[in-house]
Amino acid sequence: MANNELIGERIKQLREEKGITQEELAKSLGMNKSTIQRYETAKIDKIKLPVIDAIASKLNVAPEWLTGKTEIRTEYYSAWDKATEEFEKQLSDDSIWLKKYLKERFSDEDVSTAYELIIQLPQFNKEGLIKILERMDELSEVKKYLAEIE
Repeated sequence: MANNELIGERIKQLREEKGITQEELAKSLGMNKSTIQRYETAKIDKIKLPVIDAIASKLNVAPEWLTGKTEIRTEYYSAWDKATEEFEKQLSDDSIWLKKYLKERFSDEDVSTAYELIIQLPQFNKEGLIKILERMDELSEVKKYLAEIE
């Protein structure tokens, strides 16, 4: 079974177990019903990691189970939790200020979306991290300004 077929089957299985329609799931994710239909029927080339993470979060299951990386079905474990663990492993004492800084400024959804960048952060020294976080802080304001325009 192709990976997208497995993901699609598992999305459908969980959605039905929870009594959620395709339309309800799509709306909660800011998508169209047809997108969920394409995911469930594997009529899409590749589902991006942030989308898999968002669907897993809404259906409260680990993304690793959803993608077939594990057969053990566990509850959703957020990107924030993963990033925090990684920071704590690699940054030791510095992870405390970094965790606090990120948690104060970004939602779990923002962190999830930026997960690919965030897992790279421990490679930087503290000064580099501060510069990156300042840019992230600036970018987080973009949504606010766009909302004011609309």
